[in-house]
Amino acid sequence: MLDRVAALVDKSLVVRDGSVGQRWRLLESTRAHALEQLAVARRTVPTLRPHAQAMLDFLRRVDDANLYGELRTDEYAAQVLPELDKLRAACAWSAGPEGEKAIAFGLAAHVSPLVDYSLEFVDWMLRQLTCLAPAAVDEATAARF
Repeated sequence: MLDRVAALVDKSLVVRDGSVGQRWRLLESTRAHALEQLAVARRTVPTLRPHAQAMLDFLRRVDDANLYGELRTDEYAAQVLPELDKLRAACAWSAGPEGEKAIAFGLAAHVSPLVDYSLEFVDWMLRQLTCLAPAAVDEATAARF
């Protein structure tokens, strides 16, 4: 795996994101091509659903820590803000036509501490109101929302 990533770095398709620690990112053109290839191979849902679920699990964990006083809101933000692009991608997929509305709603339910940082998060929450239907999401997530 490391050899494959190194080959992508050598070809300048993956670049180091020096803004936060040891993070790497795909160039947007590389990312767009990869998504096209997933669609052609009919692997979009099997690839993007686990990613969206992982982002929801991450967001739920840090939001619970914030709610129960284990993390202050600024500490929550310090963990979540570097993951915004991943969260945006998870939200876009889960709220889209092939997505899973329960994941989209869960992401919106657990992003509320960030409304102080940007109105983008208010928009995320408002767009998911249509998912708040009986049996669409579990009671704990609906209550958190």
